[in-house]
Amino acid sequence: MDSIEVIYVEDDEQEAFIMTIGMGRHNVKIIHIPRISSQILDQILSPPYNQAAAVIFDSVLGGENGLDLATNLRAKGDTRPIFLITAGENPSPQLLKTNHIEFRRKPVNFEELAADLQQLV
Repeated sequence: MDSIEVIYVEDDEQEAFIMTIGMGRHNVKIIHIPRISSQILDQILSPPYNQAAAVIFDSVLGGENGLDLATNLRAKGDTRPIFLITAGENPSPQLLKTNHIEFRRKPVNFEELAADLQQLV
């Protein structure tokens, strides 16, 4: 399995660390974006972040909604695989389908997520 780079938008440092270690064991390098700003989508679309193979959003990001960010990223024309991860309620299946956003529930199975990423990129 080839190594891939994936952006992970997560405001909790411990969660990001766990994802980095867990996914690293499956040849997925996590590029962590810890702070949510009004320019986050532009940041994801700019170098060096635009070279990542996929984007993973946590669903709750310090008052921001990860699904809204993912939907807005898609509206800006990003065609990479996008995943939403949550420990909370299931997001709207129709919104996920319409915007081609994959959904995973915490705790994430790293092996399955890595396999899904490899298949989609």
